Amino acid sequence: MELDLVIKIAVVITLLVFIILSVYLIITLGGTLKLLKESKTTIDILAKDLSSSLKSITADISELKTQMVESLNNIDNVTKEVVDTTQRIEEEAKNVFGMFVPLNNLIRNFYEKVAPPVNFTASLISASSKAVATFVNLLGKKK
Repeated sequence: MELDLVIKIAVVITLLVFIILSVYLIITLGGTLKLLKESKTTIDILAKDLSSSLKSITADISELKTQMVESLNNIDNVTKEVVDTTQRIEEEAKNVFGMFVPLNNLIRNFYEKVAPPVNFTASLISASSKAVATFVNLLGKKK
């Protein structure tokens, strides 16, 4: 009987160990399930935050794109206005310089007509003054 008693005790101990291990396994699985639920909740919150961030980034990029298109259109308009203004200034400058061409021709013609007689008169006055100076010097030396 001793063997039967040892086997019975071994079976009871084995059953107790199995029951304790089963309880421990159930507690561990319960903790694991709780951890998985918390992880799922955290991942869902993270996914929602990421989704809202992506929507916000998409909206910002769309707004930036719209503003860049407007800015480029404004730059294009300003460039066209600068080109038009430059062309008008060039035309006006040509007109202003064109007004001075007849005046320049008039001055040149006047100079060409007046300069030779004035030069001749200046040469004549210069020669006359030298002749008078020489005559006065000769008269002054004879005394």
